[in-house]
Amino acid sequence: MPASSARFIVSPTAAVRFDAARSWLGGQPSTAGVTIIGETLSGPHELLLRGVRTAGAAMGWRRTTLHLLARDVALSRLASDGRAIGDSVARDAIVARALAALDRRKLGRWAGVSDTPGFVRAMGRALEALRMAGVTPSELVPVDADLAVFFEAVEAEWRAAGLADRAGVFEAALSVLRDPESRNRAEDDRFMILDARIWTELEERFVAALIARGRELLATVPEGDDRTLRALEEAGARRSDPLGIDGTATGAVGRLHGHLFGSAPAESAVDDAVTVFSAPGEGREAVEIARRLTALAEAGTPFDRCAILLRQPEDYRPYLEEALNRAGIRPWFARGVRRPDPAGRAFLALLRCRAEDYSAIRFSEYVSIGAVPNEGEDAERVPRRGERLLVDAAVVGGLDRWERRLDGLATELEFKRAALETEDV
Repeated sequence: MPASSARFIVSPTAAVRFDAARSWLGGQPSTAGVTIIGETLSGPHELLLRGVRTAGAAMGWRRTTLHLLARDVALSRLASDGRAIGDSVARDAIVARALAALDRRKLGRWAGVSDTPGFVRAMGRALEALRMAGVTPSELVPVDADLAVFFEAVEAEWRAAGLADRAGVFEAALSVLRDPESRNRAEDDRFMILDARIWTELEERFVAALIARGRELLATVPEGDDRTLRALEEAGARRSDPLGIDGTATGAVGRLHGHLFGSAPAESAVDDAVTVFSAPGEGREAVEIARRLTALAEAGTPFDRCAILLRQPEDYRPYLEEALNRAGIRPWFARGVRRPDPAGRAFLALLRCRAEDYSAIRFSEYVSIGAVPNEGEDAERVPRRGERLLVDAAVVGGLDRWERRLDGLATELEFKRAALETEDV
């Protein structure tokens, strides 16, 4: 592949990498096939959404992962070989079948733990990792002869079942890419690797084969992912710096951001952007955090520009909630608090009531929460009155039925009131 056709961008900042990816995507024709490869589907999905907003309608843009792309490329070869793709459930079943068929004396040191819970799943993952690393049973014999015997038995079961494991899918995809006579729609696309890890031997070979096909490729790599960088460099991709980005980190926070997962920075002057403090216990730590937030607010930093990152949210959450409330700071917890806010539950119940055509059941749920606004009334009496209103009106659902039944109930109550006044006279 020409050196100019495959390149990668390295940055410690996700926003920089994402902007570079969006700029590259914006330069692609809307009718060209573009495949965005991510570690998961969420990153490519967000990139495609933003790209379509700029480019308008686009044909042939799609999102995938390395494994899903390898599966798409390998399908024709696997079908011709009479094999299907096995998932993690099939993997566990294959390992269990191989274990049941193998003489326990051949398991060696593994015999003592072969009947323990989790052995089948753990062994399946371990053998899958060996296969993805390109290791064969014969190569494993000098290192672990007992494991090599079981490894060979599991491979025999995969062949007997007519299934391909994860490594088998990548091997079939490699055979397709290396065949000059093969044609596959996925091979004709322009490719982008969006922060996807290339850590195993078969993944490295697969990406190298894609680059060797001569198609345009851009990869974004987080700073510090040396294994992925090495794989791309060995495949022939060249490094390209993002446009308009100054790579020099300034200040303590900038240096921390730029070198957190990369090489150690040069020694520099100390500033107060990063401070370290210690407190005896979670409660005192929460109080110190509240004091620092108050100091930041007094210095002009709004609270919505402040954040607290916790390693153990379940331990610190009640202390932080109490300390911040005592300091007059109303926090928002990303994972909520231990005591749900009844107003939020009541609001959701009202939304469900409207979505279900004014369902009486949902309205009953709303009034039962006890968050009905009623100034001057005891909050505990509101749910009982609301439930009695529903019973007396016999409402089932539907706005028109609510109106008819409530009007009828009002007429009935007015009639009873008039009758009581007549009796008094």
